Amino acid sequence: MNIAYISNSLIPSDKANSINVMKMAESFSNHGHSVILFGHKNKSIHDKKGKIYQRYGVKNVFKLVLWNYQLKKFNNTLFALYSLFVNCHIFKPKLIYTRNIVIACIYKVFKYRVFLELHSDHFRNIDKYMLKYCLKGNYPLQLIFISRRLKEIVSGLFIF
Repeated sequence: MNIAYISNSLIPSDKANSINVMKMAESFSNHGHSVILFGHKNKSIHDKKGKIYQRYGVKNVFKLVLWNYQLKKFNNTLFALYSLFVNCHIFKPKLIYTRNIVIACIYKVFKYRVFLELHSDHFRNIDKYMLKYCLKGNYPLQLIFISRRLKEIVSGLFIF
């Protein structure tokens, strides 16, 4: 199955979130899936693409696409649209995996099967609205929680 993992993590980086997304992409690939990982290019670290896999201790078994722009406004939306263009016209994934509510909702509009990994119960008003929308309809989001307590809190907010 083709899986697109769309992350807001800066890559390369020594932060836990970027380490986790690289390891997750490798794990999906090791289970027989074709994976493309979208991330944000960290301009302060100048690793060549082949070295990035080595930095994280992962095999080069998935495609890595790095967003090279850091815009003050609409960066996340443009990043989502860029990944959508690549995915619709080139990669054609069957599943989208992300931690970003905006990205999840954009893909849901295009009827992709979306898994949203949640790490917090702190939502802006627009996030709450988007989540409510995305949890309805024929193509609801699949939510993944990092803890049972977070699942209980979010379930109470959205009653599902």
